Amino acid sequence: MTPIKPRRHPMRVSMLLAGLLGVALSWPAQAAPPPFEVPAGGFAGWTVTDAQVHDEFVRLSLQSGQASARAEVAAHDGPPGEWATEHYRVQPAPGASTPPEPVLRALRAFLETLEDDPAHEPFVRRAARAPAPARAPPPSSAAHGEQGA
Repeated sequence: MTPIKPRRHPMRVSMLLAGLLGVALSWPAQAAPPPFEVPAGGFAGWTVTDAQVHDEFVRLSLQSGQASARAEVAAHDGPPGEWATEHYRVQPAPGASTPPEPVLRALRAFLETLEDDPAHEPFVRRAARAPAPARAPPPSSAAHGEQGA
């Protein structure tokens, strides 16, 4: 008797791979200590109680007395500015109470001191994005035999 060879189903394989990729990309940030040593006294008197660490951002849970808020340190690759250093952008975390402005400014200043160390390696990075497919140029009028007026 001849053994039956299993047929490969490229559509099933590609659907499985697409599903696995989707799960990997949507994997939530993991609770972990921040990827840096928090200064004594925290940021402008607010202490860090928790951190969610992701490749592209770190979300810090902050507390001062009964007040709580969340800040996000995200990857940044533009010029430094009011809320950004060379490698990081400081902003309120989505879906949470906004930290007071002095807390965000203190966090930004702290990140700037980290970057001053020549051995510093950024702890968040923008995800590599696939380049957009090249578009074909629109057909020119001359290619269609049209004459200019």
